Amino acid sequence: MSIYAAERRMGLSFISPRVGARYEDVFRDLERATGWRLEVLPSPRVDELVEVAKDLLRRRGIDGMKVGAHDGYVEARGPIKVDEPTSEELRREYAELTGFDLRFRKT
Repeated sequence: MSIYAAERRMGLSFISPRVGARYEDVFRDLERATGWRLEVLPSPRVDELVEVAKDLLRRRGIDGMKVGAHDGYVEARGPIKVDEPTSEELRREYAELTGFDLRFRKT
């Protein structure tokens, strides 16, 4: 969170702006109650995006993948071919947690 007291404004940081946007109605209620403007900061938290992807892969027993964040998506790449049902499930769960796409690439 970043506070700009002179402007009565707070910038709120989420894992991604897409996740922050899910709470717009709550922010509007809080703005009316407090008189402060609340805004979602536009930058994603890249390290957290990568860690969430790594954790999801680890929990599925998928090791040996490198994970990198890009503009609007995260890519897991490595020597392992992730089967379609598993990749779809991981993509869905990742999007729910982060608002970002998770892509896979065999190298």
